[in-house]
Amino acid sequence: MEKPGNKKSPNISVGAFVLEAGIEPARPKTLDFESSEFNIKFT
Repeated sequence: MEKPGNKKSPNISVGAFVLEAGIEPARPKTLDFESSEFNIKFT
């Protein structure tokens, strides 16, 4: 056995980190951009 838990943990951690890092900055950016567009359109 080659410690599958040891190999899985970093994989999941990296995947979750990438997902969080990719979604978190993209979310506020998209919301901000949409908000700005809506503000400009409504104003």
